[in-house]
Amino acid sequence: MKKRIIFLIGLMLLLPIVLAQTYKMEISTIPEDKIIGFGQSIQIKVNLRDENNNLVNDVVQIKLQDLKENFIVEKSIQSNAFEEVKLPETTLAGEGKIIATYKENGVEEVFFIGENEKARFEIDGEKLVVTNIGNVQYDNKIYITI
Repeated sequence: MKKRIIFLIGLMLLLPIVLAQTYKMEISTIPEDKIIGFGQSIQIKVNLRDENNNLVNDVVQIKLQDLKENFIVEKSIQSNAFEEVKLPETTLAGEGKIIATYKENGVEEVFFIGENEKARFEIDGEKLVVTNIGNVQYDNKIYITI
């Protein structure tokens, strides 16, 4: 009886190790240089393979982080196929991360968001209102001629 109990306890402890499967994941992007212009989109593909190197077609979770590690996009995509992801226009310029997860497995890839130094000028009554509508600090000189 003791041997059976010890065997069952050992089996219960080893079962999660046997059931846990590892997957190989790789992120591909278009553009390949991973540099995205302001307000543009990126195409992302997550290649997913099982431990026998066979392709696995399933849904993968992706998250895009900006320079300050804020999540700017969270989306489910199909593995092994490119899918377009549009970046919000409020995304900061600089280095970001693509984080892909599937079950207990994950992979990260760095990408870069280009700078857009842009401002909007409006006259409100007797005031000039300058609004930064880009993704970096607007520090150009403004000349006013009357």
